[in-house]
Amino acid sequence: MTRYFLKITLALSLALLIYFIGMPGCQPVRFAKLGCDKYPGIFNDCHTEAYSPDTKPKLSPLNTQTPGVSSDYDLTTYNVSLGEVDIIFVIDNSSSMAKEHRSLAQQFKSFLNQIRDVKYHIAVITTDISTSPENPVRNAEYQDGKFIFIGGQKFLTNENLGGNPSPSIVEAFKQAIEREETKQCDSRNQPYSSDNQYDQWYEKKGGEAVVCPSHDERGTYALNLAIENKDQRAFFREAAHLMVVILSDEDIRSSEEYYNQPGFDHYALEDYDKPEVFVQRIKDFFGPTKSLSVHSIIIPPGDKACLNSQNRHSNRGYGTGRGYYGVQYARLSKARDHELIKFGNLLKGSVISICNRQYGYQLQKVAISTKMIRVPLICPEPESVDLYVNRKKIRTNYEIEGWTLIMNPGKVSLNSRMHVQIICEE
Repeated sequence: MTRYFLKITLALSLALLIYFIGMPGCQPVRFAKLGCDKYPGIFNDCHTEAYSPDTKPKLSPLNTQTPGVSSDYDLTTYNVSLGEVDIIFVIDNSSSMAKEHRSLAQQFKSFLNQIRDVKYHIAVITTDISTSPENPVRNAEYQDGKFIFIGGQKFLTNENLGGNPSPSIVEAFKQAIEREETKQCDSRNQPYSSDNQYDQWYEKKGGEAVVCPSHDERGTYALNLAIENKDQRAFFREAAHLMVVILSDEDIRSSEEYYNQPGFDHYALEDYDKPEVFVQRIKDFFGPTKSLSVHSIIIPPGDKACLNSQNRHSNRGYGTGRGYYGVQYARLSKARDHELIKFGNLLKGSVISICNRQYGYQLQKVAISTKMIRVPLICPEPESVDLYVNRKKIRTNYEIEGWTLIMNPGKVSLNSRMHVQIICEE
C-alpha cells in the first residue's frame, strides 16, 4: 500500500511540474517585441508606456486575465503611412515565353489605371543568372537581378498620384516586358549556329549574332541579387509592402524531375534559389515588419490540363516549349499552406494560371491586393489594437499575419496616415 501511495505521489508531482514548467517543445513560439527606436522610419511619432490591465479594465482582450495574476503590458502609439507598395515583376525571358510577354504587356495600362491611387514603385527583372552552368557571359543588362530600364528610369513611380498613366510610360513598360532577346532567340522557330544548347546564337539576316538568354530559369536567385544591389536600394522603401509578380512557364531550375536526373545534379537548387532563403533575407535586409507577398503566374501544381496545354505544341512554332509545374513559386504564394509562414513576414499571395493568357482578370486580382491596408505591428501577437484616421476610431474587421495587420480600405483613403494604439505583453 505504501509503495502504491508513493507511485501516486510521484505521478502527481510530475504532473504539477509539467504544468508549471511546460512540456519541452510544446511551448508556443513568441517573438520579441520591437522598441520604438528599432525602426524609426516605420513607427513615426512612436511612444511606449507601461500599461496595467487592472487600471484599464475596459479593453476586453485583457479581461480574460485570471483574477489575482498580474501581467505586464506596454501601450505603444505610433503613426504609419498607408498605400505604399513596391512591386517587382520577375519575367522568365527564356525563348518559350514570347506569347506570355505580349499578353502581360497588353494588360499593363489597365493594371496601372487600377492602382493609380497607390503610392507604387514598379521594377522589372528577368530569371537569367550569369553564373548558371554552361551559361557564358551574355547581355549583362538583363541578368543577375538588374532592373530593366523603363523609359530611361530604373523603376516607375506615380509621382502624379491618382493620375492616368502616360502613353509613353505604358509603351516603355511594354518594351521592358516583351523581351527582345526572347523574341529573337525563340528556340522553337529559328535556327542556331552553335551546337551547345546553353549557348545558342540566332543569326540575323544582316549577319549580326545575338546571344540568347539562359534556359536555366532562377527567379528567386535573381530576387536575392536584386535586393543586394546597392544601386537599386532606393526602390525598397522601409514601410512599403513588397509585392512580387512572377511570370514563368517553368519552376525554379525547371523541376526536381529535371535536376534529379543522372548528370544534371549541377542544376539542383542552390541556397539563393530556395524560397525560404529569399524570405529570410528580406527580414535580414529590412527587418521583421517588411511584409512580402508573391503572386505567381505559372502552371499551377496539379493542373494537368494547363501542363498538357503548354506541352501540346512543344517544338512547334513561335513562343512554345516544354513547361513544368511551378512548385517552388507556389510555395511562396501559398504561405499559409507551407512552412514558410513561420517567418512571419510572408503574407498570402495568389497562384494564377499561365494558360489564361489574357491576364486581365489575373492582374486585377493583383491590383486589388495592392490596395489592402497593411499596418506593421510592434509585436506579432498583440493583446489589443485600436486604429484611428483623422482622430476618428476605425471600426473594422482585420486579420493579423505575423507582424502585419491586414484590412480592406473601406472608406479609408490610401493617402491617409493611420494612428495605431497597440497593447503588447512586455
